[in-house]
Amino acid sequence: MTKRGQWTTIEPFNDIKSKPVRIQSALHGIASNGRLFVRRSMTGFIEQWTKYPAVEFDDILDFIAMAIIGLGNAYLANERDDENVIPLRTRRFAP
Repeated sequence: MTKRGQWTTIEPFNDIKSKPVRIQSALHGIASNGRLFVRRSMTGFIEQWTKYPAVEFDDILDFIAMAIIGLGNAYLANERDDENVIPLRTRRFAP
């Protein structure tokens, strides 16, 4: 981080839900609406997703669920930092 001059804030994730409940509640709606996009190279995620709940480790699914919950909370709290957003140059109406 020092080399790049970019710093990341790490915030604690406080959720009292159990891991299975968190995974199902965060990913069910997105997946059932066809809004969960995965690259073929994400083999760990695909393996856990296809075998869930009978999977030995579900840490990747749990991390994705926590990320989705965190993004949703930030969006709902309107914690956007519009002042530091660099506008993208558009070309034929695409960034």
